[in-house]
Amino acid sequence: ITGVGADQPPMEVFSIDSMSGRMYVTRPMDREEHASYHLRAHAVDMNGNKVENPIDLYIYVIDMNDNRPEFINQVYNGSVDEGSKPGTYVMTVTANDADDSTTANGMVRYRIVTQTPQSPSQNMFTINSETGDIVTVAAGLDREKVQQYTVI
Repeated sequence: ITGVGADQPPMEVFSIDSMSGRMYVTRPMDREEHASYHLRAHAVDMNGNKVENPIDLYIYVIDMNDNRPEFINQVYNGSVDEGSKPGTYVMTVTANDADDSTTANGMVRYRIVTQTPQSPSQNMFTINSETGDIVTVAAGLDREKVQQYTVI
Protein backbone atom coordinates (compact mmCIF):
# COMPACT_ATOMS: atom_id res chain seq x y z
CA ILE A 1 0.00 0.00 0.00
CA THR A 2 1.11 3.55 -0.67
CA GLY A 3 -0.15 6.95 0.32
CA VAL A 4 -0.72 9.09 3.40
CA GLY A 5 -0.71 6.77 6.39
CA ALA A 6 1.41 4.11 4.72
CA ASP A 7 4.61 5.39 3.09
CA GLN A 8 3.82 9.12 3.48
CA PRO A 9 3.44 11.09 6.74
CA PRO A 10 2.00 10.11 9.06
CA MET A 11 3.97 6.96 8.29
CA GLU A 12 2.93 3.38 9.01
CA VAL A 13 -0.60 4.02 10.30
CA PHE A 14 -1.63 1.10 8.10
CA SER A 15 0.11 -2.15 7.27
CA ILE A 16 -0.86 -4.98 4.96
CA ASP A 17 -0.23 -8.70 5.22
CA SER A 18 1.42 -9.43 1.88
CA MET A 19 0.13 -13.01 1.81
CA SER A 20 -3.52 -12.54 2.85
CA GLY A 21 -4.04 -8.95 1.66
CA ARG A 22 -5.55 -8.00 5.01
CA MET A 23 -4.90 -4.42 5.98
CA TYR A 24 -4.42 -3.41 9.62
CA VAL A 25 -4.42 -0.20 11.63
CA THR A 26 -1.18 -0.08 13.60
CA ARG A 27 -1.98 2.65 16.14
CA PRO A 28 -4.90 4.67 17.56
CA MET A 29 -6.51 7.08 15.12
CA ASP A 30 -7.83 10.56 15.86
CA ARG A 31 -10.36 12.09 13.46
CA GLU A 32 -9.30 15.59 14.51
CA GLU A 33 -5.79 14.86 13.18
CA HIS A 34 -6.78 12.97 10.00
CA ALA A 35 -10.44 12.56 9.07
CA SER A 36 -9.73 10.39 6.05
CA TYR A 37 -6.99 8.55 4.21
CA HIS A 38 -6.56 7.82 0.52
CA LEU A 39 -4.31 4.84 -0.12
CA ARG A 40 -3.44 2.76 -3.17
CA ALA A 41 -3.15 -1.01 -2.98
CA HIS A 42 -0.72 -2.65 -5.37
CA ALA A 43 -0.83 -6.33 -6.37
CA VAL A 44 2.63 -7.72 -7.10
CA ASP A 45 4.08 -11.20 -7.49
CA MET A 46 6.83 -12.69 -5.31
CA ASN A 47 9.45 -10.96 -7.47
CA GLY A 48 7.81 -7.54 -7.02
CA ASN A 49 6.38 -7.42 -10.55
CA LYS A 50 3.05 -5.65 -10.95
CA VAL A 51 0.30 -8.17 -11.76
CA GLU A 52 -2.69 -5.79 -11.70
CA ASN A 53 -3.34 -2.07 -11.76
CA PRO A 54 -3.42 -0.47 -8.29
CA ILE A 55 -6.80 0.20 -6.67
CA ASP A 56 -7.84 3.18 -4.57
CA LEU A 57 -8.71 2.67 -0.91
CA TYR A 58 -10.62 5.38 0.92
CA ILE A 59 -10.69 5.14 4.70
CA TYR A 60 -12.91 7.46 6.73
CA VAL A 61 -12.25 7.78 10.46
CA ILE A 62 -15.46 7.73 12.48
CA ASP A 63 -15.60 10.51 15.04
CA MET A 64 -15.46 9.70 18.73
CA ASN A 65 -16.86 12.16 21.25
CA ASP A 66 -13.45 12.93 22.73
CA ASN A 67 -13.55 16.73 22.93
CA ARG A 68 -15.45 19.00 25.27
CA PRO A 69 -17.09 22.15 23.98
CA GLU A 70 -15.05 25.25 24.80
CA PHE A 71 -16.38 28.77 25.12
CA ILE A 72 -14.67 31.27 22.85
CA ASN A 73 -14.35 33.73 25.77
CA GLN A 74 -13.77 32.88 29.43
CA VAL A 75 -16.07 35.69 30.59
CA TYR A 76 -18.99 37.31 28.79
CA ASN A 77 -20.37 40.68 29.87
CA GLY A 78 -23.81 41.80 28.84
CA SER A 79 -26.11 44.62 29.80
CA VAL A 80 -29.81 45.23 29.80
CA ASP A 81 -31.91 48.22 30.82
CA GLU A 82 -33.72 48.00 34.12
CA GLY A 83 -37.42 47.47 33.71
CA SER A 84 -36.87 45.60 30.42
CA LYS A 85 -39.73 43.46 29.22
CA PRO A 86 -39.45 39.66 29.16
CA GLY A 87 -37.78 38.55 25.92
CA THR A 88 -35.29 41.43 25.84
CA TYR A 89 -31.98 40.36 24.27
CA VAL A 90 -28.97 40.49 26.63
CA MET A 91 -26.08 38.78 24.80
CA THR A 92 -24.91 35.71 22.90
CA VAL A 93 -22.38 33.20 24.21
CA THR A 94 -20.53 30.95 21.79
CA ALA A 95 -18.71 27.64 22.22
CA ASN A 96 -16.98 25.34 19.73
CA ASP A 97 -16.41 21.60 19.78
CA ALA A 98 -13.55 20.02 17.82
CA ASP A 99 -15.58 16.84 17.24
CA ASP A 100 -17.39 16.32 13.92
CA SER A 101 -20.06 19.04 13.74
CA THR A 102 -22.17 16.91 11.39
CA THR A 103 -22.74 14.39 14.21
CA ALA A 104 -24.16 14.67 17.71
CA ASN A 105 -20.57 14.51 19.00
CA GLY A 106 -19.79 18.01 17.76
CA MET A 107 -23.13 19.70 18.32
CA VAL A 108 -23.09 22.33 21.05
CA ARG A 109 -26.15 22.89 23.25
CA TYR A 110 -26.44 25.64 25.84
CA ARG A 111 -28.22 25.83 29.19
CA ILE A 112 -28.14 28.04 32.25
CA VAL A 113 -27.04 26.12 35.33
CA THR A 114 -27.34 28.85 37.94
CA GLN A 115 -28.11 32.53 38.38
CA THR A 116 -26.85 34.66 41.27
CA PRO A 117 -28.65 36.30 42.97
CA GLN A 118 -31.88 34.40 42.57
CA SER A 119 -34.05 37.44 43.10
CA PRO A 120 -36.52 38.77 42.35
CA SER A 121 -36.89 35.41 40.54
CA GLN A 122 -34.55 32.42 40.28
CA ASN A 123 -35.09 32.47 36.51
CA MET A 124 -34.54 36.03 35.34
CA PHE A 125 -32.83 34.84 32.16
CA THR A 126 -33.07 32.01 29.66
CA ILE A 127 -30.72 30.83 26.94
CA ASN A 128 -31.59 29.50 23.51
CA SER A 129 -30.11 26.00 23.62
CA GLU A 130 -29.02 26.14 19.98
CA THR A 131 -27.89 29.74 19.41
CA GLY A 132 -26.56 30.77 22.84
CA ASP A 133 -28.74 33.90 22.85
CA ILE A 134 -29.56 35.01 26.40
CA VAL A 135 -32.78 36.96 26.96
CA THR A 136 -34.76 38.14 29.96
CA VAL A 137 -37.58 35.88 31.10
CA ALA A 138 -39.10 37.73 34.01
CA ALA A 139 -40.00 41.34 34.62
CA GLY A 140 -38.55 43.07 37.64
CA LEU A 141 -35.00 44.04 36.72
CA ASP A 142 -34.34 46.90 39.13
CA ARG A 143 -30.80 48.33 39.30
CA GLU A 144 -31.41 49.84 42.74
CA LYS A 145 -32.15 46.34 44.12
CA VAL A 146 -29.75 44.18 42.05
CA GLN A 147 -26.94 45.81 40.06
CA GLN A 148 -25.40 42.66 38.62
CA TYR A 149 -26.28 39.04 37.91
CA THR A 150 -23.89 36.19 37.38
CA VAL A 151 -25.22 33.49 35.08
CA ILE A 152 -23.42 30.19 34.65
